[in-house]
Amino acid sequence: TTRAWTGEDVRGIDNTSNQLYERMKNNNFFFNDTATTEIYTLSLHDALPISDKLAGIELQDLGTANAKTIQKQLLRLHSFGQRFPNSGALRRLVSEFHTSISKQDETPGDLDVQVAIATDIAFVSPATFPAVAGILSHLISLAQSDDKLRLWTKVRDKMARVPHNGYLEVWLQRVIKPSAVGIEFESDEPICQIVNGEAPPLWECGWISNDALKEAMEVTKIVVADASETEEVIQPKEVELFKQNAWAY
Repeated sequence: TTRAWTGEDVRGIDNTSNQLYERMKNNNFFFNDTATTEIYTLSLHDALPISDKLAGIELQDLGTANAKTIQKQLLRLHSFGQRFPNSGALRRLVSEFHTSISKQDETPGDLDVQVAIATDIAFVSPATFPAVAGILSHLISLAQSDDKLRLWTKVRDKMARVPHNGYLEVWLQRVIKPSAVGIEFESDEPICQIVNGEAPPLWECGWISNDALKEAMEVTKIVVADASETEEVIQPKEVELFKQNAWAY
């Protein structure tokens, strides 16, 4: 049995959001500390269990009327992600937010806060990183050149703490390799090394005797364009294209 979220639940999320904001603002929380469970507990009290899908629908139905600022919307996603990390509902909500935030064209006064919250969403739920990378690419594109370097360095330093993060490294390279950002990207991930012009072993070809087949499997041929020439901002359609084709790999 489940129930719809009430006004009390919404107020609980907003109160949690305010606590998170104050802690982040005063202590640079998101870039330096690991989340603690008690900070993110929603005010559901002794409510009956609620599935991530139903919770996601209810949160989506709140719309932006109850969270008029980008920061408040991010904080709500952050609170939801603490309760349902890596869930399908969270990935959908983050993807929808990626689509809506592309309309923002002015540098927000709380840019550091927005970037920090978005980064922590991905840190707790790495499955959301493709869409979060798109959100970050848009937000940081609004910053000055020096601030871009500072913010992307913080993002990468935080995400480097996620274990077995080769998948994340590929997306990180995508967002900081463009010339508009211009950060030198070094990685132990073979795909990233290939993009950088190296030729690491990607698959075992020692058993192949045919020279033509060996040449066809040359890893440097995977890259068909200069990654530094890609657009600085990841559009939602790029993430969607990846999701549609990822099953084949």
